Amino acid sequence: MDVLNLDLPDSYKQFMNSRDEIVDLYYEFSRKKPKTLKKEYGIWCSFMLEQYSFSDKVPNYKILSDNERYFKDIEGFTTGINIELVKKSFAFGLASSEGGILFFHPENFSIWEIYPDLYINFLADTFDEFITNAKFCRKWDHKNCSLHSVEYLLQF
Repeated sequence: MDVLNLDLPDSYKQFMNSRDEIVDLYYEFSRKKPKTLKKEYGIWCSFMLEQYSFSDKVPNYKILSDNERYFKDIEGFTTGINIELVKKSFAFGLASSEGGILFFHPENFSIWEIYPDLYINFLADTFDEFITNAKFCRKWDHKNCSLHSVEYLLQF
């Protein structure tokens, strides 16, 4: 299945179509609150979206639909989102250092992160806003199993 044919933001589809299908990209993201530390996020390539890395039941992009993840209610910044919406979400990457998952809100495509302890946080209103505030850090090539560090500001 070509996951990019699903209902997703056009800017995300364009971004995905312009990159290598087997290379994950990692970004440092400037948060809305200036005093909040920057975090590193990995955006999965098409290859990783369809892998079963976190579950043998669902591909990575559907990992949040797996009921086994939800041992309690979500907490944190929950305005406008609940477990049922999270379960319908399209997961597209990792909050790499803490094991969180990046996902699109299924109704408005805002960007969120959720962690294994079910703490949830809003990141950006749109994918464009997310990428605009992201500084490219490195990439992971799945074909060659290698990490490449590159320092430049991603600009569209």
